[in-house]
Amino acid sequence: MDRHGRLLAHLYTEDGIWIQGALLNQGMARVYSFPDNRALISEMLAQEKIARAAEKGIWQVSFYRIRQHLDLDRLKNSFQLVEGVVQDVARVRKKILGLTQITTLNNV
Repeated sequence: MDRHGRLLAHLYTEDGIWIQGALLNQGMARVYSFPDNRALISEMLAQEKIARAAEKGIWQVSFYRIRQHLDLDRLKNSFQLVEGVVQDVARVRKKILGLTQITTLNNV
């Protein structure tokens, strides 16, 4: 059960195919998780990584491309997936953010 009282589940077909894993592997979804919903997160990230590397589904569309922090100047006022190294952290309004994330949030 998550923090909103919803029952969380991983779905399997009758022949044992993991639905979330199949969608991620085909590039038809991306991983989205919360602290209270981490079941199978490693497996989900592995399936997403396979799809990204093969540029399947959404990963062949530039909109979903994972950006480097240096690419962000021209992408202001938009939501982006950014890859980088967190060098330090800070607590902001009861949430812990990496300083690279804080810089990104202020600049985008």
